Amino acid sequence: MKGSISKDHKFCLIVKKEDLKSLNDFICKEYKHIEYTIHTNNGIKYELISFDEIINYDNYDFKKIIQIYIQAQNEKSTDNIFFPDFAISISDITNYSTSISYYIKNATEKEIDYHTQKIEELIHEFKPKYSWLYNRTNGLLVSLMTLLLIVIPLQILLKDKIDKALYYTFIIFGGIFTGWGWALSYDRVVSIFFQKTIFCIGKQQEFYDNKKSLRKNLLGGLLLHFLLAYWLLF
Repeated sequence: MKGSISKDHKFCLIVKKEDLKSLNDFICKEYKHIEYTIHTNNGIKYELISFDEIINYDNYDFKKIIQIYIQAQNEKSTDNIFFPDFAISISDITNYSTSISYYIKNATEKEIDYHTQKIEELIHEFKPKYSWLYNRTNGLLVSLMTLLLIVIPLQILLKDKIDKALYYTFIIFGGIFTGWGWALSYDRVVSIFFQKTIFCIGKQQEFYDNKKSLRKNLLGGLLLHFLLAYWLLF
């Protein structure tokens, strides 16, 4: 008895060479015939001969990878038409509706269970620890915390310096507009420091390393700023 399964995931991706290689090694071990395709942000589709062509791609900003597509099968037809038993797409979530999609077909129950378990383990390595930031509920909590960090010092600073009615008006409307502005810009601000998707290949590896260093320095500076502000106020 043969069956099939397909799965979709929608989470942030950091696709590092070593994790991508581990995924490819597993596919190569399970299937005999494999084909590779990449799509770039300038609209070009490249059909590649080998996995090494992906790893060695220069990946400049103006032609960076936005999708890697791998398909595989065990028995290749004589007329050279590819009917894959397995396919996986690894996509930039800012350009596609899913970040990772794959299907397995013409497989037994045991094969489906084993392949699914292994694929899920391997693609989990692409998921960065900060993925939770893009969850709407978590985003709301972060927004509220940020709002409190801004409003509380202002309350203390202005309480004895302006008229009480004006003070409460300022706090209420200031809180509303600050919260509204932060909610609208939340994803954009978060994406400056925490990319939704990046393929760490070629020039994008350098870009990722620079962003990681910038994130560390700026977030450390912001934390120090807030600590210093609270120390001075209290």
